[in-house]
Amino acid sequence: MKQFIAFTKKEILEQIRSGKLFIILIIFIVVGIMNPAITKLTPWIMDLLSDQLREAGMALPEIRVDAMTSWAQFYKNMPMAFIAFMIFFSGTFIVEFQHKTLINMITKGMVRYKIIYSKMLVITVLWTVGFWVCYGITYGYNAYLWDNTIVNHLFSSAGMYWLCCVWIISVIPLASALFHSLGACLLMEAAAVLVPYLLQMIPKLSNYMPTHLMDSVNLLIDAAKPDDYLWAAVIAIGLIIINMILAIVVFNKKEL
Repeated sequence: MKQFIAFTKKEILEQIRSGKLFIILIIFIVVGIMNPAITKLTPWIMDLLSDQLREAGMALPEIRVDAMTSWAQFYKNMPMAFIAFMIFFSGTFIVEFQHKTLINMITKGMVRYKIIYSKMLVITVLWTVGFWVCYGITYGYNAYLWDNTIVNHLFSSAGMYWLCCVWIISVIPLASALFHSLGACLLMEAAAVLVPYLLQMIPKLSNYMPTHLMDSVNLLIDAAKPDDYLWAAVIAIGLIIINMILAIVVFNKKEL
């Protein structure tokens, strides 16, 4: 346990020293502010363009925005923040392999599976902090500017999206154990999302695919119920466990 705690502290300090922690926080804070800001400014921007559009023979209907509009913007912007997050942290193992920094730790008695657990824990915690900071900022502005009570299942919807992203993050240790290239890792992570996304197009399988959790925005408009995502959540958790087990098996056999 001492080894695990010590390695985890090292990982956290590394994220702070490299500046990744602050960059990721800035990205999520900016996205959190952007969601209500874009929503609030949209009617004003459309009003500025309305005269030009009328001259072109186009008429704009009156645009009304509320908390629902802002939350829809939250789910539109979150994929960009998550892609940036994945690009930042997909190479966390690759750097260790290239610089052979893990050899000294392992020769000193560090058990390999603790390295996998520690890095996965740190990445997941950083994603969790970033995601919920963004969520909290959007929630606060929406409560101040409009009324969040008009939106259904706010926390459940966000929780489903968060879990889906944790599943994608769990591919990082496995991809890193298999490949020494950041590009190859990113391709594997993309494939891990693409396959269930395509299978989701089959009606009988759609509710069982972990990518179905990204459709949790439907909860906001009461077009779905939390129970509709139960199997997708269970399978996502199962895949997280499987990815971690496979990552440990591959990493244990890997020459450093």
